[in-house]
Parts: sequence; C-alpha cells; structure tokens
Amino acid sequence: MKILYVTNTSYEGGSTIALVNIIRGMKQFGHEIFVLTNSNKGFLYELLSDVDVKIFSCNYCLTIYPLDKNPVKYIYGFFLHFYWWYNAKRYIGKIIDEYNIDIVHTNVGPLDLALSECVKRGIPHVWHQREFFDKFCSTSLFPNNKYFYDRIQTKGNYNICITRQVLDNCRLSENFCNRVIYDGVFKKSQLPKLDHVEKEKYILFVGRVEPNKGLDDLLLAFADFNKKYPKFTLKVVGSYNDSSLYFKTCKRIINEYSLQNSVNFLGSRTDIYLLMAHAQALVVASHFEGFGFATVEAMINKTIVIGRNTSGTKEQFDIGLNLTGQEIGFRFSNKEQLQKELCEIVEKDNATMIRNAYKVASELYTVEKCVDSINKLYIDCIKKE
Repeated sequence: MKILYVTNTSYEGGSTIALVNIIRGMKQFGHEIFVLTNSNKGFLYELLSDVDVKIFSCNYCLTIYPLDKNPVKYIYGFFLHFYWWYNAKRYIGKIIDEYNIDIVHTNVGPLDLALSECVKRGIPHVWHQREFFDKFCSTSLFPNNKYFYDRIQTKGNYNICITRQVLDNCRLSENFCNRVIYDGVFKKSQLPKLDHVEKEKYILFVGRVEPNKGLDDLLLAFADFNKKYPKFTLKVVGSYNDSSLYFKTCKRIINEYSLQNSVNFLGSRTDIYLLMAHAQALVVASHFEGFGFATVEAMINKTIVIGRNTSGTKEQFDIGLNLTGQEIGFRFSNKEQLQKELCEIVEKDNATMIRNAYKVASELYTVEKCVDSINKLYIDCIKKE
C-alpha cells in the first residue's frame, strides 16, 4: 500500500512525534511511505533520517485566517495563504498521480488540502483530528467552523480522533468512518527501566510557553506553594519566544512573586524522560489538551501527574479511574486547587497512584496498539472504496 502523509510542520511537537511513530509502524507492515511537509528541514527530518521514506516539501500553512493583527499584513497574509493553498493542492494531486498513492492521511485537523484531491481521484482520505476548535483555540478556521464540520463528513473521508472528547467536539459519532484511536507514545519494548529513581525537589512543566498551555496559572499556584516549600523549584521545558506578550506576562509573575531563583526555563531538551523520572510531579495545565503526550510520558516514567480536569487530560484520568477503581492523577480546575495538589504530592505517599498510572499507560498507549488500529482502518477504507 502506498500512503502519503500530509503534515503542517516538521518541527518538534506531539503531533510530529505521533506521526513518526505511525510511519515507523507502517513501514513494518511493508507499506511504501511518502510525506509532504511545509519545510525542508527540522525535527521530522531528524526522526526519519534512518527510515526509508520519500519526503516532499512546499509552501503552505494551516487552513486558518492569518494571525497578524496589522491590517496590511493581515490582507497580505490572506492572499498569500490562498496562493500557497492552491499550489499545495495541485502538488498533492501531482504526487498522488505520479506515485499511484492509495491513501492520503492528513495528520492534523485544520489542514484542508488533500481531501478534494482524493475525492477527485476516488481514493480514501484519512483525517487525524487532534484539536479543539470551538472551546479554547487561538485560531479561526477558514472560512468557518461549520464548513469544517461539513468537510470532515464528506463521503470518502475517514476521521481518526485522538480522544472521545475530540470526537464529540468535531460533532461526530463513532462508527465505521469515525474512530477513536489513542496516540501511541512508546513501544512496549522501550518502556523505561525505572525501579528506584530518587525524586528531586522540583516540579516539572513540559510544553510550549503559550496561553493555551496554562503556565501562568501554574506560576501563580507555585508562588503560594513556594512559600511553604522554598527549596522546591519549577522547571519549564519547552520552546518559548522571549519577546512574546505571554512570555512577558509569565516573567512579570515571576518578578512580582520573587521567583527568579525558583523558576528555570530550560528550553527544548532531549532528556525529558530523565527530567520526568526525577521530578516530584508533572503539571499539565493546558486548558484543552487534545490528548496529552506528556501526561502518558510522565506516567510511564513513574511520576505523578497533576492535570487540569478538562478534555484529553480528564479523559485519561477517567479511563484510569474506571480501570483501577482509583485516581491515577491529581485533578484541578483552578489555581487554588492546583496549589493544594502541589502540597499533596509532597505530603502524601503516592506509591499506589504511581503504580496504577504506570499500569494503565503501559497497557493503553503503546505504538503497537495505535498502529494496528490505524492499519486496520486503512484496510477497511480501501475495501470500501
């Protein structure tokens, strides 16, 4: 089977890691893999350097309205987007025809470039839905949300939703064409061997420093926690723009509460598993996390997760509660609850929670399980078309 994957970025992020895991798995099934991205370098290329895939690149962006607030730049961006989209669609059609592609798989929701080209040629299009669009999203879908909801129900399109909450948010019902398949985070054979790792006095945050990730709430909660436990630090792992308004807001909180020596911005790191293993807890403060790679990664590294009780984080906690009869993480809904949970992880013995979380994550979120489910979808939709 020849599969073309279309993704919106080649840079580091959960969707890119998930895509690479899928591609590696599909290669093991013997499929011939092609990838289209909008850059000719980056994290994706590094991860696929040892995999036999053909990678194409051309200019395009998400099918959203321009983000620039300057009227002149907005109008320029609007027409530039159209120009890129038109050329990218033609390029996708050319790849399909030249390489006799059997299936096109778009890796993110707000990227409507391949569907029409697939419909024209009568081949299946698989659309990975990873995002929440009408709850907490800083982007606006083009031309509007209703158009998107209609598009994803086009005949010949098959949706993969990474959680049931994403399925509901996309206004879909689970059936032959719409399936819930959780991301594969790790291979069974690559589970970390961490039986006796000494915990250090720090709290960990992993994610880009941007408004929807909720770092500002964590900083405010940590400020109160730090008064009681001044020897603890907060380590922030993830990319950031130190000139952005949000980063400046976070720095203002740090300065206001005299946390300069207690909060460390580490940037992107390659030793995240090690940082997780030694952390007292990982805080997932995202307002609407699609799935939450970091949540699962912390669980398999035997670290407590304190997560906002919404979207994908809530779903993972709920699944764990249903399977084990006990909570597998600490939930919070506001800054006050978060501050309370930070104190709880220091003051209580959480060994049972750590064991349960590890058990649930290691059974449900394997790459093998994810890839098997997606491969079955490919086979089913090829038969149907």
